[in-house]
Amino acid sequence: MGMGEPMLNYDNVAETIRTSINQKKFDLSPRRVTVSTCGIIPGIKRFTEDFPNNGLAISLHAPNDEVRKSIMPVDHTYPIKDLMASLDAHTKKTNKRIFYEYIMIHGVNDSLVLADELGQLLQ
Repeated sequence: MGMGEPMLNYDNVAETIRTSINQKKFDLSPRRVTVSTCGIIPGIKRFTEDFPNNGLAISLHAPNDEVRKSIMPVDHTYPIKDLMASLDAHTKKTNKRIFYEYIMIHGVNDSLVLADELGQLLQ
């Protein structure tokens, strides 16, 4: 996390994961390696196929497209409806939970209305 969008640098990230979980290298458990993305759907689909035992985290930060577009440009390309469908497919294939990241910004995405909307989205 914090080194750019991994799904836009997929080949290098994949090699790093393979090295990290290789028994002759770092020997980390795949369950201990989580990739955090802002929601690049083609990368999520590829990750689901290549690394079904690794964790996936999504920087969501808003429960709807209107708010998410104002703080995350990726939503212009990959709207929440499509993102959630790709995450449902990931969960169905891997049977793994997804970690949702949500940074609260005062006056932008921290209202009780949005909290309720977030709860409904994640059900």
